[in-house]
Amino acid sequence: MKRLFILTLALLMLCMPVTVFAAETAKVPELFISACVITPNSVSGNEEFSVKVTIENIGNIWARNVRLSFGGTSMDGVTPGIVPVETNNAIHLADISGGESSEVTFKLKTTPNVVSGYHSFYVTLDYIDHYGSVYSSTRQFLIEVTQPAQMQHDDISKTVPEKITAGGTFTLPANVYNTGRSTLKNVMVSVTGAGLFPNASAFLGDIAPGGTGMGQLSIFVGQISMTEGHTEDYGMTYGTYTITYTDEVGEEHTQDISFSLEIVQPVIEAGEESKLTEEPAFQWWITILVGLAIIAIIVSVIVVTKFIRESKLR
Repeated sequence: MKRLFILTLALLMLCMPVTVFAAETAKVPELFISACVITPNSVSGNEEFSVKVTIENIGNIWARNVRLSFGGTSMDGVTPGIVPVETNNAIHLADISGGESSEVTFKLKTTPNVVSGYHSFYVTLDYIDHYGSVYSSTRQFLIEVTQPAQMQHDDISKTVPEKITAGGTFTLPANVYNTGRSTLKNVMVSVTGAGLFPNASAFLGDIAPGGTGMGQLSIFVGQISMTEGHTEDYGMTYGTYTITYTDEVGEEHTQDISFSLEIVQPVIEAGEESKLTEEPAFQWWITILVGLAIIAIIVSVIVVTKFIRESKLR
């Protein structure tokens, strides 16, 4: 009896219709920024640029109450170098249905003191669906910022001597200060001039915005005629203090500072001159005396030898 009951129940289950419950795909809006056009694509300090974004709803239901906001991205707690042109940095858009898109244009600008390089700005989309659920998404984009190279240096007129004796040396500072908002690259300081021979150029390397490159030049002073094209030995000579560097776009800059100084002839004291003239005379008489002594010794040897020989013959 029990076995008959189980068999009957099994037959009833096989005859019942099978209902399949398919999981319904979740219906949500999803906004995505599919394109961003920046005009121009490179700016300098305190310059505006426009941003045109294309927003697509890749979801399957309406995105409602769409709000787009934008602004510069703060890095390491530093004030952003990009800010909105207008006080209001948000735009309210019409609802976007699933599979549709919308375009929006807004303006940003760089701050006057922004450091050169690539800076980012953000675009945020906030919206809801028809159930009241809240959604938000943010993307960041980059724009290149260029700034002119600027620098200062020490006033070398305070350290160049008015006159210097040939054979002496003097030093000049090779300090360069980056007063701009872009990096100075391969900074070098050199000196040229007739009769002026620096031991080497001062290579300061790269100097970041607000930074300082420090060095020193040691210059040997010879005769002016030691430089090709000059015949005079002493007198006024003219030099050039040159600073060279490359900016961030690869352009080389040169700044020349002219200076002058007088090269004077070394002075020989009277006592030293007398000593120089007496010393050769002293050496001459010594030579004569030594020669006479040698002759006397030779004569003495000959005489003694002859005397001994005669004595043996007797």
